[in-house]
Amino acid sequence: MTNFKEYLRLQKQNDQAAQSDVEFAVKMAAEWSLLKERVRALSANETYQGEAFEWAPYAAAYTDFVKLKNVAAIFRESRSLPDIPLSCEVLFSRRPLAANQMWSVEKAPPPQLWHLALRTQDGETMWQVKELRTSLTTEDLANEILIALIKYFDEYEAFYRTGRWL
Repeated sequence: MTNFKEYLRLQKQNDQAAQSDVEFAVKMAAEWSLLKERVRALSANETYQGEAFEWAPYAAAYTDFVKLKNVAAIFRESRSLPDIPLSCEVLFSRRPLAANQMWSVEKAPPPQLWHLALRTQDGETMWQVKELRTSLTTEDLANEILIALIKYFDEYEAFYRTGRWL
């Protein structure tokens, strides 16, 4: 094969790989939005121990979070393009502070962070959750996020009742 033909073949491969990367990034953005919408829908009008789940009830540094009293599941992402997330995470921590707020007590249970990666398994789109060592569908992950939020809430409440983590 001539250098010219080889160059054309390599350029075509690079173009195909770039197109595939763009398609995957668009798919990731769509699944990320769907995940947040599923968490929002599942938690709507629900309560736990008399506390309501609320989706981003006030302006805060993080715009996408579901709050349960003083804790939240916060959806974080990094981006290189305006609408395409590069990485996605869910942080279980104290709720984000609204403007002009501060915590009166600095100590709290340590936050938990889930790193998410979108994968295709047997033709099905799955979220790989590194910390859980498992892959879940968007629907299953939405459920697991809310269950983890309840567990973090219980830990947080126990900490303030006893001064110890569960």
